Amino acid sequence: MKKIILLLLTIFVLSGCDRDGVGVTPGFVPKNASFNLDSNLPSNLESSNPDVSARVQQMKALTNACGSLMINSMHSKTSVLEATSSNLPNHYTWSSGGYVIDYNYGVVGPNYEFNYTITINGTQYFTASGWQATDGSAGHWEANFGVGGSGNYNIVYDWTVNSAGDMHFDMHFNLGSTNLHYVFNLNHDYSGNITYVLNNTTEFYCIWDSNGHGYYTSGNATHHNF
Repeated sequence: MKKIILLLLTIFVLSGCDRDGVGVTPGFVPKNASFNLDSNLPSNLESSNPDVSARVQQMKALTNACGSLMINSMHSKTSVLEATSSNLPNHYTWSSGGYVIDYNYGVVGPNYEFNYTITINGTQYFTASGWQATDGSAGHWEANFGVGGSGNYNIVYDWTVNSAGDMHFDMHFNLGSTNLHYVFNLNHDYSGNITYVLNNTTEFYCIWDSNGHGYYTSGNATHHNF
């Protein structure tokens, strides 16, 4: 948990660095910059099983933090130059003092592909790359944070949303000695399930129906109805 807090604090600091004006928003910014993962959770689930809400909020915080860092940085730079370090056709560079952002994207087959880098005084602090279907039905992110002297932290996730609005989310957090894995399914009728794996051991699994009733198992495999 301490590492997650440190990571979120670093994202907050980076997103606020050298914000000296209004920048330019590119024609494509990945959809998951504003995911609302808990929008269809049954209203009684938080009270009947707060562990589910806590796990979802942690996923939401980390995914949206990546997107927020990208969007805030794009809007905070006054100098917009053309970058040449990518083979993707749309190139942007924002710079202010020692703070430099490179963002590249383009359409490759049925997908947008993108890569994004924040460099401060010559040191790379954040990178993100991935793809998103042009119809908004699926996507993939790989993000890396260089957090001071604490090493590199990585977040990798995939998501899909079908025509009915059912969402599938698969996320890995590599925090050095700690590895978290979440698999989250949330359906349009509010039913769903979530699996939480810590260092390759399943610590929590929960499934619920559209009324917010179901069961969960914890690390000791105890079955609890709610």
